[in-house]
Amino acid sequence: MSRILLVVLFVGLLIMISAAQEQGTVSDSVASTIQQDSLSFPKTHFWPALIRSAIVPGWGQIVQEHPGHAVVFYGLSVYLMYNLVWNYHQYEKTKLYTYKQNTYRFAIEYAQVYTSNILDVVHNYIYHEDQPWPGQMFSDIPVKSPWGAVTRSAMMPGWGQLYNEKYIKSVIAFGICLDFGRKVYIYNQKYQRSGDKYYRERRVVNSWYLGLAYMLNMVDAYVDAYLFKFDDIMKMTMVYSPSDKTPLLGVHIEF
Repeated sequence: MSRILLVVLFVGLLIMISAAQEQGTVSDSVASTIQQDSLSFPKTHFWPALIRSAIVPGWGQIVQEHPGHAVVFYGLSVYLMYNLVWNYHQYEKTKLYTYKQNTYRFAIEYAQVYTSNILDVVHNYIYHEDQPWPGQMFSDIPVKSPWGAVTRSAMMPGWGQLYNEKYIKSVIAFGICLDFGRKVYIYNQKYQRSGDKYYRERRVVNSWYLGLAYMLNMVDAYVDAYLFKFDDIMKMTMVYSPSDKTPLLGVHIEF
């Protein structure tokens, strides 16, 4: 049954890609006539988003400004891949049929989520549900996507800071989360071998530190995205006024 479902999903993918190519020419001509008197926003490209989701599930949804979809597909794929690898290693150690069966089951479920992730990118492109972030400095909308930055930092600590062009922060956020994650792993291994409560306590403490650093990493990405280029905008809107008390008559223009 699972194999039949995969075949159906792949066939549907091919049909949707062909439909997207046919509809693209029509939608471009219609969009050019509709948006003559309106603000035009940049449109995402189909193949870059599709290739990114083929590499990392959820990456293409980030390009299409669907952070919710990105979190779902990325989270499910990581969860299923982890269980797949874990059950495979357990099968290699014990040769129990249960682990082998679980490995096949998680592999099939991962393939289904992976294919659904590809189909979601195609669906968003066909029905124009992607909403590219406008790069307008003087708009009420931030120049960077705050939730896009949060999603990136949720997928990998420091990625949101990299998106916000905060390169030093990106290295710091990634390094801190990596260090706490390394300590959690080391203390867990020591506790599994010795059963010492000290190692268990250190594992718990560093797990809390890791969670806190992970949350702060996402909050920082959101704030930096919302305030992106804020200093430049404030410099542009500064008005010079002379120090003396001479009456002046002028015009103030504000964007």
